[in-house]
Amino acid sequence: IFRDTYKKAFESVLAKYKIENCDCITYNDGIYILQTVIEDQESKLISLIVSDDQMKFIDGKDAFEGLLSLIDSNKIDSIPYSICVTADTDDHNAHKLLSLGFSKVMNKNLALKEIEVILKEVNII
Repeated sequence: IFRDTYKKAFESVLAKYKIENCDCITYNDGIYILQTVIEDQESKLISLIVSDDQMKFIDGKDAFEGLLSLIDSNKIDSIPYSICVTADTDDHNAHKLLSLGFSKVMNKNLALKEIEVILKEVNII
């Protein structure tokens, strides 16, 4: 699942590798990340979350703080591989975001090559 602004780029890379059994789910707010990860706990169908650091109502970092709280209270057992895209990728902010459960922190301007690397890291391509 990822922010709607990245849908075309991810679909482009998936098409290049002729991956057809992968759904691209988009969202506009962190509340959807919380809801979707909670609902996915049994099926474990989500392979990757690309979250924006800042969103309109619930930021990605706040959604992940909520997910960590749910893990700590044994209400969910895991968070899928997750990337936080942000304009602020300095070491301090990156460390803070990684401590919230993100697997990786990247600059908002994801290039197609970076998307390919991401999809390879989670064994989608």
